[in-house]
Amino acid sequence: RLPLFVQVIAVVTLLGVFLTVVQNMNAIVVGGRVLEALTYYEGISFSIRVIFLSLLPFLLGYSVVHHPKDLKFIFIVLAAGGLIYSLFVAYEIRMSPGLHRIFYGFNQHAFGQTRRFGGWRPMVFMSHGLELALFMTTSVLAATCLVRTKASALRGQGKWMAVYLLVITVFCKSMASWFYLLFALPLVAFCPTKQQMRYAALAACLIASYPALRILDLFPTEILAAQMGVISEDRAESLNFRFRNESLLVEHAKTHLFSGWGRYGRGQVHNERTGKGTAFPDGYWLVVLTTRGLIGLLTSFGLFFYPVYRAWRYFPRIRSKRERVYVSGLSWIVVIIGLDLLPNAMLNSLTYFLPGALLAAVHKPTLMPRKARQKVRVREKKPPRVLDA
Repeated sequence: RLPLFVQVIAVVTLLGVFLTVVQNMNAIVVGGRVLEALTYYEGISFSIRVIFLSLLPFLLGYSVVHHPKDLKFIFIVLAAGGLIYSLFVAYEIRMSPGLHRIFYGFNQHAFGQTRRFGGWRPMVFMSHGLELALFMTTSVLAATCLVRTKASALRGQGKWMAVYLLVITVFCKSMASWFYLLFALPLVAFCPTKQQMRYAALAACLIASYPALRILDLFPTEILAAQMGVISEDRAESLNFRFRNESLLVEHAKTHLFSGWGRYGRGQVHNERTGKGTAFPDGYWLVVLTTRGLIGLLTSFGLFFYPVYRAWRYFPRIRSKRERVYVSGLSWIVVIIGLDLLPNAMLNSLTYFLPGALLAAVHKPTLMPRKARQKVRVREKKPPRVLDA
């Protein structure tokens, strides 16, 4: 049975889509360009899209996990997937990103963005090199958790596997992933799990507060851009451009704050004379705010950070050291994915699958009868050694 909070989020998500359609049933004319009105058919299409992008992967992750120990298999799949994908990544690091064109006949993104730091930034079959780097980052953290729990599936090669994945991730040439690993990897590898969980809950709160601070115009954008200028002037200029773009879109979104503007470019900022777009949503939080409003923003990020909150509350009840590593490690992976959705808007099947799995690991044991929980604990204990006479 799903927690009441998740049930409410699912219902409010669909009602929010309906409200978006009702509030945007008129066409908009800007500089001779006509932005289409939303219809009830669009509401049905929009609802199906939201279900398949967020609700369905979340429920799938929730359905396959029944206990914290089940998270071990998710970590094994993430680490194994990173190892398999690393072969294609290594090829593109050396030969340039071209596998997608070879197999499918076209480049999935602008090829000019694949050149970074005097080399190639691989994409393989993902939509962008940043998405690939984020996936490899989750593989590194998953492998680190397996090493820390001394999983038998690694057969003593876990440390070398984690180091290899780390090297491949560094060569993906994503500064964001470098930052994630620099901050999260030492915590996952060495920090006590109880402190890990506290830091993950705190990080989730800080990430969730960013959209609110931007809407209220309380985030110190100028100070942050000035600090970035000390490191790199190009990065500072890029950050300033991003903040200006966000400010324009937030001001436009405030006119339909709760319902949003819907699709067809209605949430973008257009030139009043030519009708061309002058500001486009980049981060996922901006995409949701401009299209589905504050209701969509709360429900989308609620599915992300509510599992981390439940894991923090349930954590003291976990007795097994391995299970504590799995829960705290997955919490950090979810936090990093949520953090990456602030500057980027790249969703895949893992984006909402992993929060659903985390919620199941910490919620379903609370629904088990007391005798069933005791049986699980007994099975987890190692049988006593029997010496031959």
